[in-house]
Amino acid sequence: MVRILDNRMLSLQRQGRIGFYVPSKGEEACQVGSAMALEKRDWVFPAYREPGGALVRGLP
Repeated sequence: MVRILDNRMLSLQRQGRIGFYVPSKGEEACQVGSAMALEKRDWVFPAYREPGGALVRGLP
């Protein structure tokens, strides 16, 4: 899911449909793995290269 989102967002950026996107290809496992280790009550502050952690936590 993270790779699909990353590819789609990069495609939109290259088409000029969104202004800014930094791909996170190759970093998906560390994002998802670290997010999976968190408790429900833990806070998450994902940065622009961390869509995997946001997706795991259910953030839009």
